[in-house]
Amino acid sequence: MKKLFLSLFFIGYFVQFAFAENLPKQVVIGQQLMPNTQTLAIAKSYFEQEFQKLGVAVKYANFDNGRDMNNAFAARSIDFGALGTTPFVLAAVGGLDNRIFTIHTVLLETEALAVRKGKFKSVGDLRGKKIAVPFGTTAHYALLHALRLAGLGTKDVRLIDMTPEAMLPAWERGDIDAAYIWEVVLSGLKDSELLYSGAQLAENGILIADVGAVRAEFAKQYPAAVAAYNRALKRAFEDYKNNPKDAAASLAKFFGLEASLMEFLIAPKKAQWIAPEEQHLPQYLGDSSGNKGFAKSLEQVAHYLKEQKLLRKVPDTAFFDNLIDNSQ
Repeated sequence: MKKLFLSLFFIGYFVQFAFAENLPKQVVIGQQLMPNTQTLAIAKSYFEQEFQKLGVAVKYANFDNGRDMNNAFAARSIDFGALGTTPFVLAAVGGLDNRIFTIHTVLLETEALAVRKGKFKSVGDLRGKKIAVPFGTTAHYALLHALRLAGLGTKDVRLIDMTPEAMLPAWERGDIDAAYIWEVVLSGLKDSELLYSGAQLAENGILIADVGAVRAEFAKQYPAAVAAYNRALKRAFEDYKNNPKDAAASLAKFFGLEASLMEFLIAPKKAQWIAPEEQHLPQYLGDSSGNKGFAKSLEQVAHYLKEQKLLRKVPDTAFFDNLIDNSQ
């Protein structure tokens, strides 16, 4: 009996040790001020709650755009992050070894081209005008498509590479005529109206999305950490689905905005939040059968970036399939 007890004790010890070895001491989550399941999970402390069960600490890092977040990924100073498909693809083709493990939102009116009220009736009216946009972002990619669909090229307008925090004062000074940007900056542009948005791009078969990315090495080493992250996202989505007013109130407090404004920002017409059970549909991350429809959107982004000379070459289709981790 004593030998049996000792055997069970050592088996339990080594199982516990192996499990502990399979978890990091801390995860670092990169965030941007975008209303989605990640920011709602942060506002509700769901990440802390889920990782606490595993004995893992949580730290956050704030970013203004996906380019800066990619730099942090490259420096291995963050493990997870939410960013747009354009900066994700730019970095991936450039050699950054990250994987998409969730799609937060398909952008509709949450990212759009804003102009001053009553000044322009169509995108074509912006010929020769100054348009601000953060280069290398989903907004930049969307703007280039909007111009192309309106029969304009980049030489027909004056594109200005501008960070989101610089956009509001530039707008108020009258330095720019239009801006393609995301919420919550979009709603802060006074006396503006939306001329074009991701909803119209979606109607033309162009999908713009914010995704959850993780370092590939981290995901391979710590699959339990990725599972915990996804559990927090699932709880956040359930809140959004079942009690949108409470979700809006939590996000409003987190962003420092009025609850009524946040209700507007997370309305279905602004962005389509992708449910956990929808992530593995063929048009999104796909399943074990190999259908990864979203990989085609990533490849489409890469081809357009090459046309704009932002990429030198586009890898083969298998490369983009490999960027999606649908194992969870």
